[in-house]
Amino acid sequence: MEFFKGAKFVRLRNEQNKYMVAHEDEEKVRQSRKGASNYAWWFVESVHRKQNAIRLKNRQTGKYLGASDAPFLLGMTAKRVIQTSLLPPRSGSDTCVDWTPIKEGTRIKLRTRGGDFLRANAGPPPWKNSITHDSVYINDSLSSFLWFLDVVDLKSADAASEIQSSYNSSSANQGASFIEARILDARNKLSFTKDMGKSAGPLNHNRWKILALVIKAIVKLRLLLSEAYKVQEKMKLHCCLLPSDYEFERDELIQLWMAAGYLSNERMEVYGRRYFQILLNKQMILFSGSDTSSGERKYLTNVPYETLQSQDADMFTILKDEFMAVEEMNAWHVSFVSDDINQTTFETLKRCKELRSLLFIRDYGPSLERVPSDIFLALHGLEALDLSGSHITELPSSIGNVRQLRYLNLSFTLIESLPESISSLHELQTLNLEGCKRLYALPKGFKKLVSLRHLYFDVLGQLSLMPRGIGGLTQLRTLSSFIVDNEDGCNIRELRCLNNLCGSCCISGLQNVTQDTSELLLLDKLLTHLQLRWSEYDSVDQNWNYVDVSFLEPHPCLEELQMLYYPCTKLPWWICKEEYTRLNSITLRNCQSIVLDIRLGRLPNLRYLYIIQMNRVETIDDSIHALPGEVSFPKLEKLTIDGMFSLISWTGVKSGDFPLLSELSIKHCPRIIKLHFLPFLGSLELLEIVDCTMLESLSNQELPNKLQTLMVDDCPLLNERYFGEGAEWCKIKHVQNIWFDLEDMHSLSADYADSELKVDDESRCSANSLAMHEDQNVSAGKREEFNPHLQSKEMSNKQDEDGEREKKLLLQIQLLKRIVKFYIETDIYTKRPKWLLPEDHGLDEETVEDTFSSMNNEIEALLAAPGTDYSEIVSELVNKNAKLQRMIRIIMRELYNVRHILLQKQRADELRGREHEACSTDSDVHYYKGSVIDLDAKVEEVRRYDEMLKQFQEDLI
Repeated sequence: MEFFKGAKFVRLRNEQNKYMVAHEDEEKVRQSRKGASNYAWWFVESVHRKQNAIRLKNRQTGKYLGASDAPFLLGMTAKRVIQTSLLPPRSGSDTCVDWTPIKEGTRIKLRTRGGDFLRANAGPPPWKNSITHDSVYINDSLSSFLWFLDVVDLKSADAASEIQSSYNSSSANQGASFIEARILDARNKLSFTKDMGKSAGPLNHNRWKILALVIKAIVKLRLLLSEAYKVQEKMKLHCCLLPSDYEFERDELIQLWMAAGYLSNERMEVYGRRYFQILLNKQMILFSGSDTSSGERKYLTNVPYETLQSQDADMFTILKDEFMAVEEMNAWHVSFVSDDINQTTFETLKRCKELRSLLFIRDYGPSLERVPSDIFLALHGLEALDLSGSHITELPSSIGNVRQLRYLNLSFTLIESLPESISSLHELQTLNLEGCKRLYALPKGFKKLVSLRHLYFDVLGQLSLMPRGIGGLTQLRTLSSFIVDNEDGCNIRELRCLNNLCGSCCISGLQNVTQDTSELLLLDKLLTHLQLRWSEYDSVDQNWNYVDVSFLEPHPCLEELQMLYYPCTKLPWWICKEEYTRLNSITLRNCQSIVLDIRLGRLPNLRYLYIIQMNRVETIDDSIHALPGEVSFPKLEKLTIDGMFSLISWTGVKSGDFPLLSELSIKHCPRIIKLHFLPFLGSLELLEIVDCTMLESLSNQELPNKLQTLMVDDCPLLNERYFGEGAEWCKIKHVQNIWFDLEDMHSLSADYADSELKVDDESRCSANSLAMHEDQNVSAGKREEFNPHLQSKEMSNKQDEDGEREKKLLLQIQLLKRIVKFYIETDIYTKRPKWLLPEDHGLDEETVEDTFSSMNNEIEALLAAPGTDYSEIVSELVNKNAKLQRMIRIIMRELYNVRHILLQKQRADELRGREHEACSTDSDVHYYKGSVIDLDAKVEEVRRYDEMLKQFQEDLI
């Protein structure tokens, strides 16, 4: 303890010459050879009233070295060493920051309050470079508990003499040690700093020493730059494995780089994204568009010819239809784009002993149904394997022999289970199981994949549970879903150790969580997109309380939150925290809350809010939690309220609230009566109201001037008030596009005015004619009453009228037949852009095809029947085929959506004053129905669909 008294900063070094350093995340503590870093310097503090105890505070992070009670790995006795604040301790933690140093010869041991000792671990990940605290067992090597002490700075110049004398007296028989040299260096440094001009010896000595260090660093830096350049050239060549017409995502290429060993740092994904951006700026990678379902950006390779002629280019090969002799080439990395994959292909591959990457790029489907069981016995050096899109049903158990495999892509295959031998792949970093609909379980030994960093599988319709022990995969960065099952699967507490999780994650099965969970499981995980899912079949659980979900509080970096089937009667308290400055989208679906916490309006950057089927909410009062002068929802752009069957009103909205709201959609709210807040929405451009049968009026005032589109469907009371020349037509007539029950109100108004004018002219002519011949008509009428010739003429006229009526009905039927024929021939429904599909359409392509085919046959049969009453045909078709009306309504609604998208595109072009660029900034990304779309990538598709809808509309007219 005596040699700590005068020390100001110290470093702890183990026998492997690795220093104890604080991690940049201000939580973990690890080993590193970077002893010159501030993260390796620890400030020594004495503990009041504890003579032999000290505290070590990191110079860079300002946090203390703490001994936590949390196990380093589940089932192990070793416990975590962390950085922690001294006061106040984190809730539920029992972290000790007091350490007692014990001298062992020339080294020391640090003991915790519980009797454990600080330990430097070695071995494979996750033990590699880790630091824990544990008890000393008989079989343990004592060297892992012993540390060399470097005193790198002193509290005063006199302290050096005290430490030196105390150290020499305690180790008289020991030789000169490293700590002694460090103390002398510190004393020389202090004396030199005190009087720089008195002695030139230390100055010259330090100059030469610094110069030698600089030269050594320059030489080492040149070697590192040379190695980095070679690695970057290989990363460029790795892009050659992807054909120029093959679309890929950014993470896919980065993970292939990781598998090839180009990125070996702990933060390899970060460095991979940086280099990807460099290639994107150099246009070696081109932006292609965005995926219509996931919104992920797609890219294409554009490797220049000079790169393809480099020395190592023959190591990267694309095999096309002309199957080349791979074994005669120096090919390490191979991708297949051939249309023919057969048994000969695999026989040839067996002879490629040096093969590192094997990628089947195309979606081969039935042409690739089986992988030979002995292929992996020959290709035991594989590092990346891509079998995505094939029809394989199983993976050979020999996959366990490929011990160096780091990348395995089995997405969209028919695989039903994974072999147990996959647990031998300790180097596996990426496993992609997306779209494997037949996969029902993961192997029991899955927890042995200790290097796994990215695990992809579908959130729904795939796994029913996850194997126990997955919490031991501490390297996981990507986990698309976590399924809670306390009986046979994972417990929610296994999330505790997955501190590296980031990106998107869905936690389902939360109804299985026990009520005694008090740990904050998500607060230290950098999740940007989070979905919390309870069971949709359970009713309201009275045992749950909104305080019980405190353990699900996410990190402030959250950007999107979805809560489905939430069972509590009140939303979680943390959902309205103003610390969520990045949160821009919230979806609440089928939540059982009876009160909607309007404090959501305090979120500073919330842009999209979707409230769907919260059937127990009756009133939303914005004034309950409002503060004086506070603006509610300052950044909200789109608000969707759907399926709120008990909602009556939204009150308390004042002028200035919702300043940026441009789209408002209210659907299937049959009890809502009035929308008093509409005049306050000064930025509103699109208003959609569907199936609000009790809504009496839009507003007592005129609607906002910026409103461009108003769509009202299935709202009978609004139709009476606004339809045609209704009583309040003047309040909405300034809106550019008005649709009531899928009819354009402006065109109807014009037709109505023309018809009224024509009727007035005809009425005036008829009145003049009637005035001139009144007497003649009366007398003629008396004569006609007894004239049989005139009676037969009248009967003939009636027959002519019946014939005209019959022709009109026949034309209606022919028009109906023409619509059906056009629908079948053009296949318009299946050609529609999938991202335009409304969530509540309730139709699929088979239903549409079967309905129109059967309708076509019915029309043919009815027209061929003799003595058919055409009026009965029309009524029978309309009554029997109600689906036709609904389909037409959906198609027409899509027409309005398409027009809105084109209007949004036109407005964006006008604001920029130039054409859209395909690879532009985030300002070119827009949202439609809650999904991210890129207008440039969609506008041509939308225009083609718009032309088809116009033709369909002409047929209807």
